[in-house]
Amino acid sequence: MAKAKAKTAAECEARGKFLKAGKCSSTRPPTAAECAAQGKTLSAAGNCVKAAAAGGAPRRPREAVPLRDSVGRISRPAIRRLAHAGGVATLGGLVAEQTRSYLKLFLDSVLSKAVLYAQHARRKRASAADVAQALELLGFRALAAPSSTKALPACKAAKGDLAKRVAHHHARFGTCLHIPKAAFSRLAREVALEHARDASFTADALLQLQFAAESYLVRLFSASADVLVAAGRKTLQPQDMQAAKAKRGY
Repeated sequence: MAKAKAKTAAECEARGKFLKAGKCSSTRPPTAAECAAQGKTLSAAGNCVKAAAAGGAPRRPREAVPLRDSVGRISRPAIRRLAHAGGVATLGGLVAEQTRSYLKLFLDSVLSKAVLYAQHARRKRASAADVAQALELLGFRALAAPSSTKALPACKAAKGDLAKRVAHHHARFGTCLHIPKAAFSRLAREVALEHARDASFTADALLQLQFAAESYLVRLFSASADVLVAAGRKTLQPQDMQAAKAKRGY
């Protein structure tokens, strides 16, 4: 369809109407003086609008999403896979919360040192070497990731419903990641912001940190499995993890 031709003031006056936004209207458009008396401005459409909205509403800067309760994003299936890798088949109801608290404490101790190393070297982003030095300082040198951290895949799902079969399956995969990378990186950033406002990490540093954290939890679950064998039970409880942590000094 052909576009309608804009009207002129003479055509609208001939019809006894007023020109408004290229069209003939029966209502008289306000003048700039009338809009100014109301504390407004005259827009291109011929209406009185607020001064802020005359040229379009000012765009607000996008606020960063606050990092809250990121440790709760570490899912129970991920914690169950870590327990299976440590040789524990069945978990109690409160083991997930206990594991999340231990994970956050481990990250807090490592990231406080890694951020300090990066600040001392005047770097904006902490590198994998900073994380490795922090682990060595805390006595977790054995938890360092292999040289090629980019080759660490996500752990595959086990086939079968038996708990023992699943535990044996995950015990075979010692160089894969059980926790989703997005959830772990969000938790790491939340913990790091408690020590520095502008803390950031390279991708290799996050992989190094995640491998060390998962290795720590797997070792803790392995020590807890020994406590279960000594107690003659099959279901892991939080007090078993506390006993294993105190016995091994983790």
